[in-house]
Amino acid sequence: MTHDLIRNLLFGLETGVKKWWSSDLKDDTFYAVIWLERAGQMISVDSRPSDAPAIALRADMPEFRR
Repeated sequence: MTHDLIRNLLFGLETGVKKWWSSDLKDDTFYAVIWLERAGQMISVDSRPSDAPAIALRADMPEFRR
């Protein structure tokens, strides 16, 4: 439900999810980053690794492979 709220906020702000990935592992904790695009500008947002794919799926992010 929170992921749906975030999707609605992104849609209302005309912002798309371009990619995400698990970015780091420190002290047995994973970290992730979500890359957003708004008005041609890329914005990185730190995220929990469990939230990043959930938000990307709800935002209809194009398939991304590293």
